[in-house]
Amino acid sequence: MSTSAEQINELIGDYTDLKGYFEGARGSIDAKIDNLPATIRSLSAFAATWDPDEANPDNIDGGVFSDLDALVNTAPRGSTIYVTIPSGREVLMPLERIYINSRYVRFSSSDPANRATIKFPAHINAVGNNARYRFHLVNAAEVMFQDVNLTLMPKVDPAQIWHASQSAILAATYAHKVRCRFSDCHIVGDDDGFITTCSHGILVEASLHEVTFSGAFTFAANTDDGIAIIAASNLTFAGGATLQTGGTPVTGTVLNN
Repeated sequence: MSTSAEQINELIGDYTDLKGYFEGARGSIDAKIDNLPATIRSLSAFAATWDPDEANPDNIDGGVFSDLDALVNTAPRGSTIYVTIPSGREVLMPLERIYINSRYVRFSSSDPANRATIKFPAHINAVGNNARYRFHLVNAAEVMFQDVNLTLMPKVDPAQIWHASQSAILAATYAHKVRCRFSDCHIVGDDDGFITTCSHGILVEASLHEVTFSGAFTFAANTDDGIAIIAASNLTFAGGATLQTGGTPVTGTVLNN
């Protein structure tokens, strides 16, 4: 079977076209590979406004949620969640526990000059003790409050004692860690409540910067089962506040490798 010059020219032309197509596709593929780190970073970030009074929440990334649990759990695991609270607002934490699993959640006010306030209510639990529903941290979860004030609301019944493992606003689920950061916050509480507890966890890690404590509450409770490590700077104590870590406060360099 013979091959004509015309067929050879057609074959060369087809090859040239195919070569040009793949060279163009390769450039597009290379560009997508180069942009992959940025794409991964964008997928790992989730931002939304939390407004419990919003009547028509859209419940999407970049939108408004009225349900905090839905906001946290809509974001994929491993993501950083930026939760914005309208400035000057007082929002009430729901009584339902918020489980944070493998996520970093950062609360901040929409205007740092006019901080929002998160109020943490107390209730009487099933065994008849005072309790404060709070965040449960699982699998390297972490919570940060920046430019947001916190209020630990008083007991429902002052005669009832606090439930040892349900008195704090931040707790670790069994065998996990409490990791938290507070920056430019005013924390108020006057009935011996707690910020964190290590009752069922193995470690409390906390970073405190530019925080004012007012009232007779304790920062970390029940740390006998773990070690409370606190990096602290520029703290103000008012109204008899105490900072009790249950361990050794740590500042400066902790580990050089």
